[in-house]
Amino acid sequence: MNISIEDGDTDPSNPIASKKASPPSLSEMTEARAALFSSNPSALKSKKFKYRVFYYLCLELDLRRGGHIKDLLRELNNWRIAQGIITSNVLNVNRDLLIQLEEAETNFASGGKSAYRARVRVLYAMCLLRKIQLPQGRVLADHLVAQLKIWKQNPANKHWDFKGPFQELSSLARRKQPTPNPDYLSSAVHLPPTSHVLLGRTLLTEYALDHSNMELPPWVRPAPIKAGSVTHGKLSADQWRTFCCVHLVVTLGRVWGGDSKSQQFKLLTNFMDLVFAIETAGTLSISDDDIALYEFHMNRYLEGFKNLYKEANMVPNHHLALHVPDFLRFLGPGPNQRTFGMERFNYVLQKLKTNRKPGEMEHTFTVTVARRANLLPLIEDPVIREKIAELYDEIHDVLNEDHRGTRIHDVLSLEVVQTPPDSGTCPSVELSDSVYLSLVDQLNSSVTTGHRYVPHQVRTKSPGDITLWQMAERVNFVVSEGVRYQSYMRSPGASNILVQRSPSEWDAQPAQIVQLFRHTRKSFDGKALVETFLEVRYLRPLPASEKSRDPYRHFNGVAGSLWMNQYHSTTSVIRPEQIICHVAKTAMTINGIDQPRLHILPLNRFRRQLEMLERVGARAHVYRSISID
Repeated sequence: MNISIEDGDTDPSNPIASKKASPPSLSEMTEARAALFSSNPSALKSKKFKYRVFYYLCLELDLRRGGHIKDLLRELNNWRIAQGIITSNVLNVNRDLLIQLEEAETNFASGGKSAYRARVRVLYAMCLLRKIQLPQGRVLADHLVAQLKIWKQNPANKHWDFKGPFQELSSLARRKQPTPNPDYLSSAVHLPPTSHVLLGRTLLTEYALDHSNMELPPWVRPAPIKAGSVTHGKLSADQWRTFCCVHLVVTLGRVWGGDSKSQQFKLLTNFMDLVFAIETAGTLSISDDDIALYEFHMNRYLEGFKNLYKEANMVPNHHLALHVPDFLRFLGPGPNQRTFGMERFNYVLQKLKTNRKPGEMEHTFTVTVARRANLLPLIEDPVIREKIAELYDEIHDVLNEDHRGTRIHDVLSLEVVQTPPDSGTCPSVELSDSVYLSLVDQLNSSVTTGHRYVPHQVRTKSPGDITLWQMAERVNFVVSEGVRYQSYMRSPGASNILVQRSPSEWDAQPAQIVQLFRHTRKSFDGKALVETFLEVRYLRPLPASEKSRDPYRHFNGVAGSLWMNQYHSTTSVIRPEQIICHVAKTAMTINGIDQPRLHILPLNRFRRQLEMLERVGARAHVYRSISID
């Protein structure tokens, strides 16, 4: 990733997409091809070719080129086996072998016994024609003869004819090497050395555009807009998570998702498998079905990674990712196993100024950290805080603690009970008629008895009717499971939510919070009930004619989806329990759609959505069910 370099060539047919090895000479390549197409499996290894020969031999055959010589040699040997080239040390398909084999087969078919006295390589070839499974390594003649006798005693082989398999084996002796095309060698020699990265200037420019048009809730720590620039430096772990699972999902889906037959779309699909696996492993609640989903997507990601990025090395983290399900089964959800505390402490130690002298740094770390640990609770004392008001602000500015990100969010989300709304001053407001009537409908939708709420304007009441008053108290925010939700006027990012419209079925739709209010009403048993509600405005869905042009809907919810850049004119009243999660909202223009649209990406979507799905009994088909159409 580097904004100062052009995007990498993602076309695997271009042999000059990488400059990992200088081109070998034509004579070296000719000798390597001869060794590859020989029947001796150790020919390539015994010649002791250099790395660049193996690299360009794999490049010529469009095989994986990542790793060391042993990795490239394994790829070439696997290709030999797939092509039907004999790879036995005891078998060298040539004219002499074919003559002896034909004589032995003729004698064997006529019931003669001289075939059993043939040489080992002839007996081996006879077993090979019959597809008899033989042990690895050296095989003795007695074992081969015994296998042939067992095969002959089987009545199913009575009418077997050796001529067809014999002709196929004979073709190996006449196999010609493909005509070498030295164009890539000669052109590579004259090409100036260039550098390519997959995320280069073009994609990072598009990322910056989406970044500036994206609204995120306050608890999400966005990736820097200059990611990939030398001036910014390294990203933190949480910034990498947001960059990959939020920002790149939006940008790559828009740039690469248009043509489902393109190479870029294959790269995008592979990337979405990784995102799905990461998000699944990072949920705060996990089940066996979730772990199975992780295994499926991680395995598919790694298989696709090997095929798409042929020059990329497989690293230990790829192997370790396959062991994550073991930890999830034994230790529970991923956040329980994270070392955010120790990582944060390492960050604090790195910022401390030391003289870098061994033996003295430890003392400096210990003393400085102890002083800081004692100072922070001391200045929080109300009496002391009042005395040092200006100094208190200066200290917090110096510490610059960031209260955003996954670390804080996951800790606060462990609180299951909903936090009470803002306890500050709550001015009284009169609800508008439309909001008031929507509140009446919301309350009556959950009534199961013969009672109901009626507007105060209704003069004629039935038995069991309770008047609902139009006055309420304005609330600044509501906190649910550690996440704060606010109105659009107070915080645009905190107002974008995904709502479950119906409590009995999965009907999720993005919305914007217009206002929050606390309403007091009389219950059916005569007690006073105080409850917080939200007035929301739903987004309009895409017309049916445009849904087929939405590149994000290929991925069944993991990449979000497009919506109209327009809200419904009417509003609705919902309870806080109907909020599924925040969403990232991005304004963008899509090829094939004339007007700008909004991209909606649910945040923290898996944990809350899976819990909702469990309640409505649709848990078995999670991957297909989380789309927010």
